[in-house]
Amino acid sequence: MSPGVRRLVAALGGFTATGVLALSAFTGASAAGATPVSAGALAPTYVETHALARSSAQVAAVEAYWKPERLKSANDFPPKTADPKPDGNRSSAAARSTAQASPATTAAATGAGQWTVRPAQASRSAAEPRSGKKASSGAAAQAPKTVGKVFFRIGTQEYWCSASAVRAKNRSLVATAAHCAFDVRSGQPVQDWIFVPNYRKGEQPDGIYVGHTLVVHSRYAWEGDYDYDYAFVAVHPGFKWQAQKDAKGAISYRRVSVGRLQDNVGGQGITVNRGNTVKAVALGYPAGPQPGGSRPYDGHTLRSCSGTTRKVTAPTYRLDRGIAIKGCDFTAGASGGPWLVHYDPAKGIGYLNGINSLSWNRVPDGKNDEISSPYFDHTTRSAYNRAQSIATG
Repeated sequence: MSPGVRRLVAALGGFTATGVLALSAFTGASAAGATPVSAGALAPTYVETHALARSSAQVAAVEAYWKPERLKSANDFPPKTADPKPDGNRSSAAARSTAQASPATTAAATGAGQWTVRPAQASRSAAEPRSGKKASSGAAAQAPKTVGKVFFRIGTQEYWCSASAVRAKNRSLVATAAHCAFDVRSGQPVQDWIFVPNYRKGEQPDGIYVGHTLVVHSRYAWEGDYDYDYAFVAVHPGFKWQAQKDAKGAISYRRVSVGRLQDNVGGQGITVNRGNTVKAVALGYPAGPQPGGSRPYDGHTLRSCSGTTRKVTAPTYRLDRGIAIKGCDFTAGASGGPWLVHYDPAKGIGYLNGINSLSWNRVPDGKNDEISSPYFDHTTRSAYNRAQSIATG
């Protein structure tokens, strides 16, 4: 690894790669714990599906875990960062055999083989989106209701990341970073995963959506390959916690159903094989400290940065085909937030062409100066198509 790479790569939630950090996560064969999801759209072997909460009892347990009191303090949980390599108990032979099922795309340089799904507007009225000035790493010009936070648990520790709703046949699909939904150390998906779109300081104006099924690329799940640090999560119909007072003024909460995600907030489009050089807007909820220790972000406000992407590589993270936006100082918490091309700030919609994955500190000035995403190609399309075919109720 070159000296420049040693000091520049930091996972978008906070690892500073001053030493050697080898990540690991994924295999083409089904990983331990991978659960087939009924007969539906056939998917390549490198597309893995993992159950999150399927039965009504499992969904009820996740909902009960994220009661209003816990949600209000959730911003104090640590943002999720990139994972270290698996614990060594996983099959490297299986990982190698799977890698052959997902060859590197040849379209990255030219943008050949482009494929696009158009965005969808919400079919129900909802709260007015927030507004702010458009600036690099500043408040989003039009804070889209599709973007929000995901909250989850790994063991006894709660975490959070950023994410966005994506247009899908099941009208119930969320895109985020794979490290925000799958724990490579245990080789299992995270627990108690929920999505809160249009997040507002602990409030849930457009509902809470419990994860039903996670779809990831096996190269991430077994090898920690950050060329595939993306995930799609099919979610259950949403609900809200509605406060109510009894005769003595004591406040309690009741669950109120709100319907499907896309009906409430719409969904970003998605596009793949756009080439290494595109104009993109990145969105997310950064919160962690900069490399120098300053904390310019609090994780409560949706932020944006934009620019023309370029190709980047980082051997430490097995990243061979990443794309990056220069001049973006996002920190921990922005992981999983969307990269949108052809973004319309007046409508808050565009086409998903990446996600916040890794942050970079190229210049030793105490702050991050670049973010990167895996390159969206035919493998991303396969994962998306599998996820949008999952019926969630």
